[in-house]
Amino acid sequence: MQNDPTQSSDIEIIRRVLNGDANAFEPLLIRYKDTVLKIVKKHVPYNDVEETTQNVFLRAYQSLPSFKGESGFRQWLSSILRTIGNNIIPK
Repeated sequence: MQNDPTQSSDIEIIRRVLNGDANAFEPLLIRYKDTVLKIVKKHVPYNDVEETTQNVFLRAYQSLPSFKGESGFRQWLSSILRTIGNNIIPK
């Protein structure tokens, strides 16, 4: 199944998105949504979970040009999650 985008590596998907295929981002969303949701649920009020999760993925999509691939996408996404979390979680 070479053409199945859900089987593509994160880097391959990111390349496609950066080359103009906005729909190519969906497999990353599917791949990491549960992980992000699980973390978000631990730190934000229930009513804000879905919106916060969407914001994490929106920020990731918008920031893809800055992804250097030095760490994996999961780690990079985690850093975005931490940044958003620091802005919304009371200290």
